[in-house]
This record gives sequence, C-alpha cells and structure tokens, in this order.
Amino acid sequence: MVEWLIIGGGIHGSTMFTHLRKMLGVKASQIAWVDPAEEPLAVWKRCTSAVHMTDLRSPGVHHIDTTPFSFIHYAKENRHLFERAPFSGHYKHPSLEAFDMHADATLEDLNWRESWVQGNVVKLQRTSENGWFVLLNSKHGIHARQVILAIGASEAPNIPNFLKPDRASGCYHVFSQEMPSIPKLTGQVAVIGGGITGAQAALAASQGSAAHVTLASGKDLQIQRFDSDPGWLGPKYMKAFNKEKDTTVRRDILTKARHRGSMPRKFYQMLKQHIKDGRITLSEQRVTNASQTQSWQLELADGEALEADHLLLATGFQQKMPGKSWLQPLIDDCDLSTAPCGYPIVDSENLAWHQGLYVMGPLAELELGPVSRNIAGAQRAARRICASQPALVHAE
Repeated sequence: MVEWLIIGGGIHGSTMFTHLRKMLGVKASQIAWVDPAEEPLAVWKRCTSAVHMTDLRSPGVHHIDTTPFSFIHYAKENRHLFERAPFSGHYKHPSLEAFDMHADATLEDLNWRESWVQGNVVKLQRTSENGWFVLLNSKHGIHARQVILAIGASEAPNIPNFLKPDRASGCYHVFSQEMPSIPKLTGQVAVIGGGITGAQAALAASQGSAAHVTLASGKDLQIQRFDSDPGWLGPKYMKAFNKEKDTTVRRDILTKARHRGSMPRKFYQMLKQHIKDGRITLSEQRVTNASQTQSWQLELADGEALEADHLLLATGFQQKMPGKSWLQPLIDDCDLSTAPCGYPIVDSENLAWHQGLYVMGPLAELELGPVSRNIAGAQRAARRICASQPALVHAE
C-alpha cells in the first residue's frame, strides 16, 4: 500500500506531486501517480503544441513548483538554454519553452518515474482498512491510504452537435490526438471559435500553407488579459464567494466570472493585422450547421455560407464533471456530497470529499472559485491539501 495516490498527470497532478515531495517530504516510492500517458504533462504539451502556443497567459509566478519565484530563478540560471526571452510584459508572461523546461526539470529532480503508473482508472472504491483501491484498465490494482483526484476536462472536447470530427473528412477538434500540423494544412481553412485557442489556430494556419483562413468567432472578439479577473486570486472576490453557501449560486458566479472565449490584446492585434493583410477573414456570425461534399459548407446564423477544405474546432471542453463514469459508483457507495450541477461539495479547509479523498482542478471549483482549473488553482489546491497534513522527513 502506498501513502498517496494521485490520479491525473497534467498541470494539477504535477503540481500536487511536487508539493507532496517538497512540502511534506513524501518519498517517491510512497506515491503512485496514475495517468494514461507515458509521462507527466503529455496532454498539456500536445494541446499547446497543436495550436503553436508560444507564451502563457498566466504570470511567471504561476508554475508547478512550491515557491513563487522558483521559475524566475530557474530562468535566470538557465538563460543560455532558451531560444528566446523566457518572460515578456509587465506580468512576466512566460514563454511555453521556458515553462515546460522548468516543469520538466522540477519533476526530474523529484524522481517522478519511480511513482509513475501508466493506465486508465476504471474503478475507485473505499476499502475496509479505511484506505482506497483503484483498478486500472490493465487490471492492475493499487491500494493507497489517501487519494487526490487531479483530473482535468481534456477527455471531453466540446463538439457542436451538427459535427462529427473525422480525419477523413478534414474536420478536427484542435486538441484531439488526430489533429495534424496546422501550418501544413493547405487550401481553405475555417476555424470555429473566437477565444485565444481560435486565434492561435487561425494565426498558425495563416502563417503556414493555407491559401486563406476564415475565423468564425460567433461573436465579437473579447479582449481580456487573463481568463478571470485577478481579484479572484485573493480576498477581493473570494471573500464574498466563500460566504455564499448556496452551490447553485456559486455555480452561477463561476460561469459569469470566467472570461470564456476571450483573448489577450496581443492576439487581437495580431489577428487584426492578418485581417488587414487579407490573410484571415473574420466572421462574427455563429455557425448553425455544416455539411460536406467535396468541401465543407458552413451555414451561418445570418443566412450566409462559408466554404472550407479543412474545419478546425477551437470550441474548448465540455463543462460537465470529469471522470463521472467511474466516480458515480463511488459517489453512490460512499454517499459523497454533490451540488445540483453534479460537482463535489468538499471541506473548505483541506478540499476533502471524504476521509482521505481530496480534489483539485475542475472538481474543486465550487470551493476554489474560477481559478480552480488553471495553474494558480493547482497551486492553491496543492498548498491547501498539504497544509492539512503532517510534514514527514525530507524527501530523498
């Protein structure tokens, strides 16, 4: 039996692993870290690479390590390794290259391979020994005293109901594993989605081999520096949020607080330049239907139509609770508290959903607020969980 089981190998799982090792001194051999991929941050790297992301939206103090300026210090000491400046702007937005290198180095120093278990979770249950048992699709089972659910929403892309992405048809969700290199797409390319992902995809296609790119944003382009107001990082907004005990009201607050479908001014200006140069056409009309013969025919809300050889969906992920297929039996068996939206109601002190069962990421958003899904939310969750635990000997 291991002491800790982390389910999820993305930003949240990586942040939790780092905090267990460095804040609590848990040995790598006492952590089982489960994810379908071969290594940590695999989905993160695939998704950021797909849209040719170059910089993060978040500031440089948001990363997977335990101390705020760890990343900045790492960047100063390893400046010679980067192809470009590791930070830019007033908020020190990190380059993706520097962020990934810092994350990889942090995990490597903590011997992540000794903890890593590749597989998909198919069942999680409470044991009679007041511990937990997880069964993987490989039939491999793991017993643990405490479990952290660090799963994200990447397994549930948001697909318009009139479309079915398929490699043969040339229609892809930009974060799917089948997504080809965007700059290599030729002919007419249409991108559905008006947020930062849509902007990045449209720019990548425009700067590549596409004859022309149409960005069907479905709305006016919205400029926001961050994906939620920085006031959510502290008491400015969280104080009132914490006082609200009605989870339905909290869900409504979350929905309104997130700047979904927005982009920083930098991308807005780049788009405008490409539009001015005739390389991108912007349609703010919503796509209502699509059909394909030799090419894609897109119907717009105003009755107009678009034609494209390739159709890219930058429509984000579904907002439903991740992991529900294997969490629902656990919810029923252990009578776990959930809100009307289906998401966990957890202990505000330590994010515990049950004794020895903790949540972070989307599963913790009714407690942590709109930042819960991003890097700052991963830091906040990891610190809160660790603060409720006794520190052990120093990590090896």
